[in-house]
Parts: sequence; C-alpha cells; structure tokens
Amino acid sequence: MSEKELLIVASDMWLDRPHGASIIKMLEIFSKLLHKDVRLFLFSWEEREERRGNLIIKGLKLPRNLKEGSSSFLLHQMSRSLDLFKSTDLVIFDYPLLPSFILSKIIKRDIRGISLILSRPLRNNPLHPRSIMYRFFLLISRTFVDLYTGITPYEVNDIAKFVGKNKTVLLPSPLAPEFLNPPGDCDTILGKYFSINDIRLLTSDKNLLLYHGVLDERRGLRNILDSFGRASSPEDYLVILGKGEGLPLVKRYAEKYPNIRYMGSVPLEVIPCVMKHISAGIAWLPDEPRWRFQLPTKILELMASGKPFLASDLPGIRWAVGGCPLAFYTHDITPQALSSFIKALSDIKDDHGICLKRSKDFSAENVANMLYSYVKRLL
Repeated sequence: MSEKELLIVASDMWLDRPHGASIIKMLEIFSKLLHKDVRLFLFSWEEREERRGNLIIKGLKLPRNLKEGSSSFLLHQMSRSLDLFKSTDLVIFDYPLLPSFILSKIIKRDIRGISLILSRPLRNNPLHPRSIMYRFFLLISRTFVDLYTGITPYEVNDIAKFVGKNKTVLLPSPLAPEFLNPPGDCDTILGKYFSINDIRLLTSDKNLLLYHGVLDERRGLRNILDSFGRASSPEDYLVILGKGEGLPLVKRYAEKYPNIRYMGSVPLEVIPCVMKHISAGIAWLPDEPRWRFQLPTKILELMASGKPFLASDLPGIRWAVGGCPLAFYTHDITPQALSSFIKALSDIKDDHGICLKRSKDFSAENVANMLYSYVKRLL
C-alpha cells in the first residue's frame, strides 16, 4: 500500500451515538488492513483523543450553543474540516462535508475523496434529501469526488441518479463483532451496569421487548411508546436503552406506564448480554426519505441474536433482512400492530439459523474489507 496520507473526517457525532461504536470498530479493522496509522476526526461535545490499534481517534469539540443540524452547526463543522482536508492526500468523509471537500479540491487539486453516505440529514438540515441544496451539492460534487458509498442497493441507485453509476458503490452498515461473539461473562457485565431491580426484570419470565439506540422522536419514538402503553398486558415490558433528545419523553411514559422501563445508556458491548434475556426487539422507523433506503444497525444486531423483531416495511430493511424469518413487518406503529406482534412471538422462529448467517454478511470485518478494496483503487 502506498505511503500517501489517509484521513477520515465525519460530521456525524459517532463518539456520542450508540451506532457510532459499530462504525468505529469497522474502521479499526480497516486501518489494520492498511498496515498504517489512520487518523479519524469526529465532531463531539467533548475534546478527546485515543488510539485503537492503527486507528487514531480525535474528538473535535463543538460549542454547546450550537443546535445539531442547524446551518450554523454545519458551517462550524465545514470551516474546521476545510483545514483538515487540505493536509492529506485521500480523505474519507460523510456527505454533509461535501462543500468543504469541494473547496479543498479547488485549493489542492491532487487530493482524492470518498464520500460516505451513511445516513440522511434531518429535516432542519439544508442537505436533507428533499432540499434543493442536497441535489445541487451532489450534482456539483461529482466533478470533485472520486467515489460515493450507499448503505443499501436502493441508496446506491438513488445517489447514482446524481453522480453516475461508475462512481457509486455499496458500503453497508457494519455489525460489531460483539454480536457474533457475545461476551462470556454477561452476569458480571450486567451487574456492573444495571441496578438490582433492572437485573431482576431482565432475568424474569416476563415478556421483554427491547428498544435501543438513539432516542429521537423523528424515529417514531412517541408512536412506539404510546402504542406499547395502550396495547401491552402486565406481563409485557418495554425495556429502553440509549440516549438522545427523546429521553425526557421516554421518562414521562415510564412514569405513566409501569411496564415501560428505561435502563440508561450502556456501551455497545453490553447490548448482546441484554439481548440474551429479551423476548423480542423493536426496530421500526417511519416511512420518510431519511429512512426509506436505510439500514438500521439494530436490525442486524437482532438478527444475529436470533430474536424476533418488529420492523418497518421499507425497501432498505427488506433487503438487509433477506430471508430471515424473525422479522414481523408493519407499515405503521399502532396498538393493534404491537398487539399482533406480541401475540405472534411464540410462532416466530428461525430453526435453521438463517438470520445469523445473513447478519454475518454485514460483519465489521466484511464491511472493512469492502472499504479497503475501494481505497486501494485510489491510493
């Protein structure tokens, strides 16, 4: 591999998000394949730096007065990333930083770039898919960017409409190694992160449904909480793990309904231990442009765990699930849909391990090898 400098810069705050841990683990493997140090700059609410093998992670602290996704938030990220881009030969970046890369390319013509389109911006973001700016920057950037990645074939085709098929490749969401090889000391791990009452519930014979990840109303969180509260029986519990702007909403529902239990935010390696004790998971998202072609990591995690899960009937999710029989699809979250799912749990089985086998296609190692093959083209 060439000694050219490689830099990864992400506007998405992976250090502050549960799903970011899976991406960072994939990049650890990727940097090992390169046999060289790779610098990863991530925007965060805290200044921090750490090394994981060949991956050097640096958190770029953001001012607390900025609202995530706002124009001022993006401008701050773009101004800081512009200096970083000019210091390298190849930069891998997520697409809200496209304007910064275009400016860098004009200044330093020999820089090369791969734009990771890992998720779509929120509605208040000027680069939302329905925004003219989103289309404008994709069209303009095709002159400057070498490759674009999409996380499902549908996403790839959608991006290719603007930048061309020869510049668009598949790079799916990665499944962290912990879900394929769960920790053996789960009792110790649970004891470290959960209260006695939480552990009693997790190890009880109650019907436990898990919702984990980013707590955000834009992900349909209110509908999930309201529908569960109205549809469940006293033997059914909704266990919630995660953090985000929707946390106050979760706590209000937990006060209203005794069988909705918020158990905090825990490191990624704790989730497989929790999944050993649940009956099923909820991985539902509303049908809107941000999610339609996406692949939520929790889908892969539940498939690997062998647990039934309630999923959105969306193209990206259908592709990822493939022939896995553990998915129970619904277009809308309603009390009736949740009740039907809970009643069907005893009949939802995967006796042949189809779901585990499918989830391995998305292992962090496989996705890292895909990224490595794309980078080899450019270095």
